[in-house]
Amino acid sequence: MADSTNLRSTDRSRFKIPQVLKHMRLHHPNCPSKHRGAIVARVAGRAWIEANIGKAVGITMDCYVRHTLTEYEGLLASGMNRDVARKMVKSKVDETIASWAPAPAS
Repeated sequence: MADSTNLRSTDRSRFKIPQVLKHMRLHHPNCPSKHRGAIVARVAGRAWIEANIGKAVGITMDCYVRHTLTEYEGLLASGMNRDVARKMVKSKVDETIASWAPAPAS
């Protein structure tokens, strides 16, 4: 799901796909397209009543990276406490999200 081709917003979505894609390309341009598509779909699929787009994208990216790009699910499956598992993968989550940010201006 690299772009809006296969993505849909729900009727209750506060943030529509083009708006979320624009935000992702501006603030997280180095996010690989396969991950960007999944994140955009998740943001556009929720109502986000009290969150601005930055917060909605941030929360979604954090959850997406934790659950799909770390060993978090395996830690939970092995019986580890959720809070402990989150602490164990936090640095990888933070590093991954930071690597998707724009390059610093020179």
